[in-house]
Amino acid sequence: MKLMRADHFILLFMMLSCRTLPTGSALSQIPTSSFVKVPVACDLPGSIGTAEHDGEEVFALTESCVFNNALHTVKIRILSETYQKVLDDGCAGLDTGYGHALALEIDGYKIENVGIKVRGNTSRCNLKRQFKFKFDETSLYSKLNGSVENKTYPSNLDRNFFGLESLSVRSSANDPAMVREKIASDSFAAVGTLASSTVRGPATYRLAPAKLFVSFNRTENEGPEGSFNRLIDGFYYDYKGFYSLAENIDKIFVESRFQSRGKKLKSFALVQADLGLASLDRNDYDPTGWSFTYGNGSKVKTEEQKKTLEAALFSLMARLDPKTTDDELEAFIDIDGTLNYAVSAVLIGHWDSLMANKNNDFLYNDGKKWQPIGWDLDNTLGANFNIYQALMSDDIYSPARIHPNKLFTTLLAPTRRFRGMFKDRLAKAQAGFFSTEQFDAMVDHWSDVVKADTESWEGYNPERFQDLKNFMSYRRKVDAEQVKP
Repeated sequence: MKLMRADHFILLFMMLSCRTLPTGSALSQIPTSSFVKVPVACDLPGSIGTAEHDGEEVFALTESCVFNNALHTVKIRILSETYQKVLDDGCAGLDTGYGHALALEIDGYKIENVGIKVRGNTSRCNLKRQFKFKFDETSLYSKLNGSVENKTYPSNLDRNFFGLESLSVRSSANDPAMVREKIASDSFAAVGTLASSTVRGPATYRLAPAKLFVSFNRTENEGPEGSFNRLIDGFYYDYKGFYSLAENIDKIFVESRFQSRGKKLKSFALVQADLGLASLDRNDYDPTGWSFTYGNGSKVKTEEQKKTLEAALFSLMARLDPKTTDDELEAFIDIDGTLNYAVSAVLIGHWDSLMANKNNDFLYNDGKKWQPIGWDLDNTLGANFNIYQALMSDDIYSPARIHPNKLFTTLLAPTRRFRGMFKDRLAKAQAGFFSTEQFDAMVDHWSDVVKADTESWEGYNPERFQDLKNFMSYRRKVDAEQVKP
C-alpha cells in the first residue's frame, strides 16, 4: 500500500486555467489534479503521428498537455450533411461507424481526417451533443448532396495525439454547473492519493475544460451563414458551448495507469457494467449487463474470448461469500483500489454506478486481482437528487438501497478488517480534499472559470455551484458520526 503524507495530500501541483495563483493562497493548495505533473514540452514533433509511447510517456504527455486544467479550444471542420448524419445516427442509436471530420483542431494542433461519432446513451439526442473522436480510424463515411461515401485513410493507422488513440468532448444535460463531472473525477483522483492502486494516475478518467466550435467548412470568401458567423483562421464557426475534454477508458488508458517502465502489459481484463443489469451475484447474473471489452490484453471479438472472460468474472463472484477469508479476498481483489472507489462513490454520491445502480463503471483485472474503475461521473454531487436518495442511503457501509453490490457488501461486512480501513480512509478524505475549506475553494475557482469563459445563453448561475457545496456539506454531516474513532 503506497501511502501519502497528509501535507503532501494537501500540497499537490495544480495548473488552473492558465491563471497564476498567489503563493500560499488557500486555493493554491487544492488538488484539482491529484498527481504531480511531469513537465514536458507540448510542441514535440511526435505529439501527432504514429510514434509509439509507453504508458508512462502517455500519462506524462497528457497530464501536462491535455488534462492540465487549462481552458482548451476544440474546433471541428466537417461537411454539414456528414455532421447531420452523425447526429441522426447517434440519436437513433445506430452504429454506422465514424463520420469524417475534415479536421479536428485542439489548441492549435490540427489533425486531419478524424473519425467522429455521438457518444452517450441517454444523452445521445440532447441538444448539446457529446462526441468521441478517433485518431487512428482508417474507414470514415462522408455525406454530400444526399450521397454517403465511405473513404479509406490508411495513413491514419496507429496515429495518436499525445499517445491517445481517441478523445471525447462531454457535456452533461443534468449539470447546469458545467464542471460537475470534472470535480467528481478530481475527487476520485484525490482519494487515490491516500493509497494508490495504480502505477501512476487516478483509477478513473481525467477531464479538462474546453470550448467547442463547429464549422461546415465555409470559408471567409463565402461569408457567414446563420449562427456560423465566427471567423477563425479563415473558416466560419458556430460556438457550441462549454464542454470537457475527456479521456476514454481503453487499452491506452490501462497502459497509462498500470504499465511499469520498460515492461509490457501481457495480460489484463476489462469489463464494463451496463444497462443497470451488472450484478456480481451469480444467482442474479444477466450477461447483457456486462460489456466484455478486453481479455488477456486483447479486444474481445469472439464468443470464445467472451466465455473465457465471463468465467473469470464468475470466479470473482464465487469468492464474494461470507465464508471467504480476508486473506483469500485480498489475494483476488485489489483492496486499496476497491476501497478508494467505495470512498469516492459514497462521498460524491455516485448513484448511477456499479455500487448503487449496477451501471457504468468498469472492473479491471491485472491478471490476478480485480478493482473498479470510475466512469460516467455526471450523476454525482447531488445531480438528480431524488434519484440519488432513492438509490443511495446515508449508511457508509451499506450505501446501496435497492441494488446492493456483493463486492462492497462482502468487503464492508462488520467482521472484515477492510471495514475499518474504509472508515479511516473516508475520514482522511473528508479532512483533506473534501473539507469545507478545500472543497468550497475549489468549487469557487471553477465557478469563476465558468462565469468568465461562457456566454449568456449558457446560463451560468452561481447557485448551481452552491448546490455542489451544499451536497458535500450534507455528506459531511451524515458521515460525521459514522467515521468517529
